[in-house]
Amino acid sequence: MALALAASLSGRASGNGVALRLQGAVEPVRSHPVIVPRMAGSGPGSGTLVIVHLAKPGTRVKRGDLLIEFDRQAQIKTAHDRQAEYRDFVEQINKKRGEQLTAAAHEEAEVKKAENALKSAELEVLKNEIVPPITAEQNTLSLDEARAKANQLRQTFALRRKA
Repeated sequence: MALALAASLSGRASGNGVALRLQGAVEPVRSHPVIVPRMAGSGPGSGTLVIVHLAKPGTRVKRGDLLIEFDRQAQIKTAHDRQAEYRDFVEQINKKRGEQLTAAAHEEAEVKKAENALKSAELEVLKNEIVPPITAEQNTLSLDEARAKANQLRQTFALRRKA
């Protein structure tokens, strides 16, 4: 309304050769705030964006018009970095699982080896009646040692599995 009044006044004044000057501020009848998402993340360069395109002040815009465009390279790089970190973590987890499976297989093999040594020692003790007394004593000591080792390995590996 103020612009229409100023235009009509200046039109009349220009016919008489008189210049008319008006001072004031022009304000929009309607305005809408522009809401943008907040940036998340940390590290160098976070929170700083490079503007590629910016609508000029006072430009009439419609819904869906581009107001501002930022350089996407920093966000794309950050996304790629985060994906690489994620893949690295997944690989570390897989490596740990593999190490645990290998350790479990190694433990089972040690227990089997100890059990086989125990069975072998038991068979050697059966010969005690026909071997010299010193060999019989060695067989008995070997049997006791094999039993102790087999029991120790079973208990140790059972405790490791619980932990």
